[in-house]
Amino acid sequence: MKYHDIFAYSLTAPVSLTAGQCFGCFCQPPVGCSNRHGGAGEDIVKILIVEDECISRTLLAESLSPYGVCDLASNGREALEVLNLAYDGERWYDLVCLDIMMPEMDGQEVLTTIRTMEEARGIDRMTATRVIMTTALDDPRNILEAFTQGHCDAYLTKPIDKDRLLAHLRELQLIDRGQRIRVD
Repeated sequence: MKYHDIFAYSLTAPVSLTAGQCFGCFCQPPVGCSNRHGGAGEDIVKILIVEDECISRTLLAESLSPYGVCDLASNGREALEVLNLAYDGERWYDLVCLDIMMPEMDGQEVLTTIRTMEEARGIDRMTATRVIMTTALDDPRNILEAFTQGHCDAYLTKPIDKDRLLAHLRELQLIDRGQRIRVD
């Protein structure tokens, strides 16, 4: 199933997942799906897009799908549930694209919780999940909070410029590390 098939559904209900299940774009983990944190298929970037607006989720998934496996969450609580399962399975996400203004839990709180989860598991900053804030908020307070308290890796304001997004992925060494993987 391609991720395009999933966008007809709005992801608003709480989700209960068990270890080994993927969330969002794919109903089951793709064969060989892994990331730099262990397992086969290490060139595949594992991406979680956390965005409450369907159109923004779609656009980000369209931009990022040539570079890896995209999973989706529509609010902060869903994202943390998915991330917790990924950390528990030691196959955590390489990248999280995180909106700030969302229902249930805002992106700043999610970001701080991600870093707390990583610290509790002994994950150092060099191998931690990379987080790019993708938000409409461009005020200095939110930008400063994301970098200083949550330790985000990049901050992009909407509408997201695809070239800037890809430039950040290159800077974070998430793409162009050898070969580019297309997930169909």
